[in-house]
Amino acid sequence: MSVAPSRKESDLIKELIPWARHDAIVQAFNEREKERREILEMVENFQDASFLPEGAREIIGNIGKKSRD
Repeated sequence: MSVAPSRKESDLIKELIPWARHDAIVQAFNEREKERREILEMVENFQDASFLPEGAREIIGNIGKKSRD
């Protein structure tokens, strides 16, 4: 048999939920930005794309342009 939390405890939980959501969103954004920066760094360090198909070279060029903007 479970016991319902007291009113004070449930109010505290309700207050913390938006903060927890915000923290999770910020953490997810930071992780995505870190991955994006790592990919851009790999692309910038990638010197010879001549063996790639034309479409891939164009994509790599576009990524490089966006990172400089």
